[in-house]
Amino acid sequence: GRGGERKIPRHDGGNDADGFLYPLAVGAETMYRYAKGDSTRIELPTGGIIRLVEFVENPTRELLVAWMRSMVYDPAILTEEFVESRWQAAMEPAAMDGIKKIYSREMLDILRTMMLDNTAMFGMLRQIQAPTLITWGRDDRVTPLDGAIGPMRLIRRCELHVFHDCGHWSMLERKDEFESTVLAFLSRDLG
Repeated sequence: GRGGERKIPRHDGGNDADGFLYPLAVGAETMYRYAKGDSTRIELPTGGIIRLVEFVENPTRELLVAWMRSMVYDPAILTEEFVESRWQAAMEPAAMDGIKKIYSREMLDILRTMMLDNTAMFGMLRQIQAPTLITWGRDDRVTPLDGAIGPMRLIRRCELHVFHDCGHWSMLERKDEFESTVLAFLSRDLG
């Protein structure tokens, strides 16, 4: 039902995206049927969002690392220096206040309500006329690859580049390829 408190389960992690998914009645099937022309669905929120909410509720270094691990395909990029820089940034009072406003259970409920059978947001994508490049990590556990299909189909002059063995942070995990792809796109005559 929609009225009661929803609990976001805690997960043990792993590389299996299905193990991170938490089904909610958010109208995802209607959303993706509209965008893709079929009944493909993505359950929301995904593992990366669940992990982020857990960290926001209880900001510990351990939960920060758990969230960061959900953002990448290869956790080897999560060096101690990188984790420490994220930890310091997250612990800034203004930063944490901002994060708490966006990534809370209450905000997830608001987003769920906004997304419930809301096809208007997909209609706005049809209005984009500029050449558009979407980059995506195939192994993204925050926004699974299926989430790229709708925008790719609806934005008239859209290209999708998918990086294999890559999570949500494609610009970090596949930095050289990401930069090459974006520069090639921007350098072409797209008129």
